Amino acid sequence: MSAAIALALTVALLLLEAPGGALAQGAGRGRRAGNNVLKRSKPTPADLDRSILVEWRDGSPQLQRVWSDDDAPVSAWEGVTVGAEGCVVKIELSGKDLTGDVPAALGGLTALEVLSLKDNQLTGVSKQLGKLTTLEVLDLSENQLTSVPEKLGELTALEVLRLHNNQLTSVPAEFGKLAALKTLSLSWNQLTSVPAELGKLTALKTLLIYYNQLTSLPAELGRLSALTMLGLEYNNLTSVPAALGRLTALSVLHLNGNQLTSVPAELGGLTALTMLDLADNKLTSVPNDLGKLAALETLWLGGNKLTSVPKELGNLKALTSLSLIGNPDLAPLPEEVEQLGTEHGGICWFTI
Repeated sequence: MSAAIALALTVALLLLEAPGGALAQGAGRGRRAGNNVLKRSKPTPADLDRSILVEWRDGSPQLQRVWSDDDAPVSAWEGVTVGAEGCVVKIELSGKDLTGDVPAALGGLTALEVLSLKDNQLTGVSKQLGKLTTLEVLDLSENQLTSVPEKLGELTALEVLRLHNNQLTSVPAEFGKLAALKTLSLSWNQLTSVPAELGKLTALKTLLIYYNQLTSLPAELGRLSALTMLGLEYNNLTSVPAALGRLTALSVLHLNGNQLTSVPAELGGLTALTMLDLADNKLTSVPNDLGKLAALETLWLGGNKLTSVPKELGNLKALTSLSLIGNPDLAPLPEEVEQLGTEHGGICWFTI
């Protein structure tokens, strides 16, 4: 080969390999294509959420019937709602005959706000659900749960927790850490007590524990400064703490269907109370201080062992319903109480 030809080949190669040359452009395109492939292969949060739901479905014959379309986006799956980024924000699967445990994988749904699995046959809950820091509503009512994990106390955004109609025998003390909680439903279980730590739930507005086997209540419940409704009916309570009289926001108090022989005079401090149900207990008297309940509209005292009612009840100017039925030894009502019907133009209904 002549020196001239060799020189020409060398120059050509240098031009091809230069930054603007064809070889360099091809290599650059190859690198960029490779980078794009890598970028496309990295799963998005939405992809991860889908994989979690697929894993749950594949392990559940019941869900396989509900989520049968593999080609459909999860937003088209029954009971699933996704947000703007395609991440799962809500799961509502009631009455689907789901069995076994609520799976640990659901703890990876980092955008989940609502999880409703009521009316199924679930028997357990994974502690991994405690990682759902965006969760606002958790409804596991009407299942077959005998316990729930302490880790649920780490659900810092939770506002509504429904666990009624299960077979719970205890409630974790860690529930006292649920600082955002507004509604707690524990009714229709097998609870004999509730932890004093529930008194730390200063945002709580509704607490329902009726139809259990409670024999006593912690005085700390008197610290629930935002509470407006307290349902304690049909338990085995023989007394209630005087501290409940500090619940100045309380509007509705159900204590009917217990074993109460008396109620504390401090209940007269419930200045916002409109409904007080003390029916079907073993009361022989009620305190005069109930006459201080200026907002009270409904007072049910039927099914007790009352022989008289205090004349101070005549101060209840807002009262529209008074039930005393089922007190066979009750003496005639004081004139001050009888006057209520007249003063209200007959709208105060007496059932005796």
